[in-house]
Amino acid sequence: AGTPDGVGVGIVSGTGANCAGENAAGRKHRVAGLGPEFGDLGGGTDIGVRGLQAAFRSIDGRGPATSLVARIVTRFRLDRLDDIVDYTLADSQASWSTTLITPLVFDAAADGDVPALEILEWAGRELGNAARAVARPLFSTDEAFPVVLGGSVLQKGSVDRMRDALLAEVRREFPAAHTVRLEARPVEGAVRAALALIVEE
Repeated sequence: AGTPDGVGVGIVSGTGANCAGENAAGRKHRVAGLGPEFGDLGGGTDIGVRGLQAAFRSIDGRGPATSLVARIVTRFRLDRLDDIVDYTLADSQASWSTTLITPLVFDAAADGDVPALEILEWAGRELGNAARAVARPLFSTDEAFPVVLGGSVLQKGSVDRMRDALLAEVRREFPAAHTVRLEARPVEGAVRAALALIVEE
């Protein structure tokens, strides 16, 4: 859905993360896409978890100070950060998710919060690593191809630090690669693929 001919690498960072690609010859490749437990990192859940970890490490001295402490306390209307433990236990239904912390990480990063910026850079490098793994069997290192950025985190993130880190990671191996932010709805890619199959038949 992000390129006119369907050629390139598509990387998604929403709740989770996934990456797949296709070259001009029609060869396809993808990473596992099974979740963070299986190595797929850089999604909103991962960013939220890292944000929560940074906040706790800040208050007990294991990490640098971060505005994420105050932002999380305010967002969840807590008296102190520790209360989020009771909050998560009390709200054990699907409404609770560390992805609720992800926008707070972006807000903190926009204000120059160092731990938040480092979290976004980490996520970008993880996604860039996945994109390189997908591109490796599809494109030569000097070939120009688009890396399409999809998913709510990459499409709507208010700070470019994560996207910049992603592209820098890809360009370590594929210097001619460039990014394209997905503007179309993802389903349009599926429709195009289906139409292509009809034409082939």
